[in-house]
Amino acid sequence: DSDEPGGPSYDWVEISGIGTASGVTSDDAEGGPFTLGFDFDYYGSSYSQIYIQSNGFISFTSNGSGLYSNGGIPNSDSPNNILAPFWDDLSPNNGGTIYYYADAANQRFIVEYDNVPHYSYSGNEGPYTFQVIINANGSIKYQYNNMNTPLEEATIGIENNDGTDGLQVVYNAAYVYDGLAILFSRGASWLAYDSFAGDILPGDSVNVKLTFNSSGLTEGIYNSLLSIENNGVNPVVQKTVTMTVQQLTSVNDGINNLPAKYELQQNYPNPFNPATTIKYNLLEAHNVTLKIYNILGEEVRTLVSNKHQPAKSYRVEWNGKDNAGRMVASGMYIYHIEAGSFIQSKKMILLK
Repeated sequence: DSDEPGGPSYDWVEISGIGTASGVTSDDAEGGPFTLGFDFDYYGSSYSQIYIQSNGFISFTSNGSGLYSNGGIPNSDSPNNILAPFWDDLSPNNGGTIYYYADAANQRFIVEYDNVPHYSYSGNEGPYTFQVIINANGSIKYQYNNMNTPLEEATIGIENNDGTDGLQVVYNAAYVYDGLAILFSRGASWLAYDSFAGDILPGDSVNVKLTFNSSGLTEGIYNSLLSIENNGVNPVVQKTVTMTVQQLTSVNDGINNLPAKYELQQNYPNPFNPATTIKYNLLEAHNVTLKIYNILGEEVRTLVSNKHQPAKSYRVEWNGKDNAGRMVASGMYIYHIEAGSFIQSKKMILLK
């Protein structure tokens, strides 16, 4: 999780303004199937669609309705084949909305539980805002934006089709908080290394050969951890290994398809209400930050937060909401990009 060294960053993707309401509005209900837009490999099987449950989990196969009582993972009892960001007795019939968004540009599918309350007799428990991001590269990310009590009655984890295998993060214990991110990813089949075991004298070194293989992988950034165990002061040292995959039909074709220059384009539409698209070009790979400010210079929204991106053209949508998920007022705003030495700002107008 994001509390761990080298863990995932919390980078909330607000889809309430660009996504589609799932129609899951009843208590203990299921909706779907909803098309991912890509094939997702999960525990050895490939899936192209998901089902959304009102009670804080989604599944690659239908589990029916009425599954309000959470349990430990793994378990052969229903539900199975699930992603459980916050499996608990939730109540969208009493408020909130469950959205989904097929983000084809970034090869991911996002489900957001937006201000969905907890089922309660007193009527004042919750609400919860959290999301699941299913990435075509095989990883799954849970993010928690606004979580209220109770927090110690839920199950968080993943489970396979028959409940014989799974990974339980927490069961009926306080764990999540606002701004937490959890990442699930498969072992790095794209990375191989020559193992070494033995003695290294003080001041000496040993080379470790790493082999990268992008065959069969979709475009994206792949991360893994190389662990080095030793009997020194730090018994386990971990180093992040990153591989960026881009689809090229040929060397020349790849060069010709690169942007001609660094550029932050004018948003479109402009003026807009409530959403607009911002495009930018990178000539080289950089860590990119893209933020929106009001005319007083106060930060309103972070769209890209120090994210490593390869050289190509990008597009990001802003739905007119701030970092807390609230709609901003009409007026002029400034969007500002920093990517290495490339720094640029432009103005845009939100009209309601």
